[in-house]
Amino acid sequence: MLDALKSIWVFHVTQGALSTKISGNTTPAKVVVPLLPRKVTNMKLNNQYYTYAQLDSFMHAAAATVTNEDFVAKRKIEYVNIPCAFDIETSSFYEGDEKRACCYCWQFGFNGLVIIGRNLRTEFPALVSAIATTFELSMSRRLICYVHNLSYEFQWIRKMFMWTEIMANNIRQPFKAVTSIGVEFRCSYLLSSYGLEIVAKNLRNHNIRKLTEKMDYDEIRHSETQLTNDEISYAVNDVLIVMAYISEEIEVAGGAIYDVPLTNTGRVRNYCKKNSKTYKKMLRYRCTLSTESYIIAKKAFQGGFTHANSRYVGKTLSNVGSYDFTSSYPYVMVSEKFPMSTPHLLKIQSIEQFKFAMKHKCCIFQITFFDVQSVANDNFISVYRCENLVNPVLDNGRIFSAAELTTTITELDFEIIAATYKFSHFSIGVFYICDKDYLPLQFVQNILKLYSDKTTLKGVAGKELEYQTSKGMLNSCYGMCVTDIVRDEYGYDNDAAEWTCDKPDLAEKIYEYNTDNNRFLFYLWGVYVTAYARYNLITNIIKLGGDYVYADTDSIKFLSVDKNKHIFEDYNQSVMDKLKQVAAERKIYFDLFQPKTIKGVAKLLGVFDFEGVYTQFKTLGAKRYCYTGDHGDLHLTVAGVNKKTGVHALQSIDDFDFDFVFSAEHCGKLTHTYLDDEFSGVVVDKYGDSAQYHELSAIHLEKAEYHMSITTDYELFLQSFEGVEVTQL
Repeated sequence: MLDALKSIWVFHVTQGALSTKISGNTTPAKVVVPLLPRKVTNMKLNNQYYTYAQLDSFMHAAAATVTNEDFVAKRKIEYVNIPCAFDIETSSFYEGDEKRACCYCWQFGFNGLVIIGRNLRTEFPALVSAIATTFELSMSRRLICYVHNLSYEFQWIRKMFMWTEIMANNIRQPFKAVTSIGVEFRCSYLLSSYGLEIVAKNLRNHNIRKLTEKMDYDEIRHSETQLTNDEISYAVNDVLIVMAYISEEIEVAGGAIYDVPLTNTGRVRNYCKKNSKTYKKMLRYRCTLSTESYIIAKKAFQGGFTHANSRYVGKTLSNVGSYDFTSSYPYVMVSEKFPMSTPHLLKIQSIEQFKFAMKHKCCIFQITFFDVQSVANDNFISVYRCENLVNPVLDNGRIFSAAELTTTITELDFEIIAATYKFSHFSIGVFYICDKDYLPLQFVQNILKLYSDKTTLKGVAGKELEYQTSKGMLNSCYGMCVTDIVRDEYGYDNDAAEWTCDKPDLAEKIYEYNTDNNRFLFYLWGVYVTAYARYNLITNIIKLGGDYVYADTDSIKFLSVDKNKHIFEDYNQSVMDKLKQVAAERKIYFDLFQPKTIKGVAKLLGVFDFEGVYTQFKTLGAKRYCYTGDHGDLHLTVAGVNKKTGVHALQSIDDFDFDFVFSAEHCGKLTHTYLDDEFSGVVVDKYGDSAQYHELSAIHLEKAEYHMSITTDYELFLQSFEGVEVTQL
């Protein structure tokens, strides 16, 4: 069979750079690719790279790198304990009006070796089958292969294999996919949370970089296109980077690939779970949920506050100051008191009872406000969190006024609403209360350890991996708290070749959650993490009055810097005082709250850091702003537009307006179109040469424009403030 397959190319590797153009059916050519400089986790490096025409040789070489010591077992499943990687290169084009795409090159890395092919549909399944046969893989003996953004490659290969297990965050978003022959694909992007270029920069033991400058993605290529040395080196490097990254992850995990977590959130979950023995039993008995309390808690959950003062939207402002929180979420997790008991229903019968509960308990409740009118310089009630909304006036997704609205909030949210809106009266619906206390000491110590590592390891030579790991884990401490208890279950139907989505039984999932012996978190903690963070942000926004311009989760932009500087200094002092109190009450060494950088500077957790003053600043709403720095350099943040490429579309800050269009070249984003049905045809490449293509399924990628549009309602709302002086609260 192998003799009958079309020869693609054969080449050897030496130190240096690629120097030979390579095409189909050529004689062997000497080329150069960067080599992994040292073996990690028994990864042996070979000086020869293989093409699919040399599959037999590749398999012999691959088998020679594996010994009996490279098999590790966990829970009755044996794993080949080596780094593996898979990647594809594709072109998107049109055939008439139909979107089409083809894979012109695939590459597979095995323990330092790389094999490359040109026909994904026929060659890759044969390679996987050969690997399964060589290493006697099965459901109880597996090879884990990492793909950087598995959701993309999976769409191309999903019809090539029988899948026995799929784990996915959503339809078309798998992070683990197991074939019936024992090859298990995992997503290295969700493990690292970084693009491949940054992953390469963060490698500790390998000197490899992503060769992004060597690839023109707009050029059409197919399986018979002559590939240049740059294109080959680009393809090879991608799998080398992933293999190097996974080899280092195996080291971090203690030497066994089965202990490498599935995602970055899973990494911190495993870390905290190991250090939670003292309180897990308490959670099972004291911190449980009913289906009703879970539903109310989920309604009460909100993310960070991101919005603009409508009075300044579309206006170019001068000398705008900016402050950022230092680790806002970790700060509230170690300093505030959270729900620490099972929620209980309370029937509110008087305003005195309501005030008492709000002062002494964590409260999650449904409330209806009547004749609501904003009295602040921004509006904090989200329309997406409202029910029974009557005659609303909206400020870009926030309530400016309404005859009536019903929402679900915490006592912290109520305090903000009471300070920034006037209303004739309100009525209380379902009202849950919980006992209030600090988070378990072990959990707090985990957070402080990660914050300390992030602070002390930044910039330390040889500690880059530890720094990036601790930084990612610290950021994930909050994320794992708000992981939904009841999630849709996604799968893949092999016979129908399509994704499935099953709705779980709510009561069953809540019961499993409550009785889980390994549970070390409480969903209500996540609800309150964001509530406290919003409270801290918004209380400072209120103090700024009419000088407040824009806020985004953990940062504030404002006018009159010198006049308002004391607001942030006072807040920072309150943070210091609160952390000292917590340290004393909980007997925690205070320096853990303010570890020192490599330069010996103490970094107190939770304070505002002064980012600087923007010479000019302009916002067009949430996640839409532009500013100039001290040297006149322009900076851009627009959701849906790449920061680096998008800013080059602007000649000046004056160009940034609602009628501006970021071209497809500057936008930097791609429209994904899923091609689910098998298709074939003929495509002409960049050289004018034609070839047949045939894909079982694919993704068409296309650069897209981005229009800085504005809704009619928001435009009318902004016009209502024209000529109105900004108030000082």
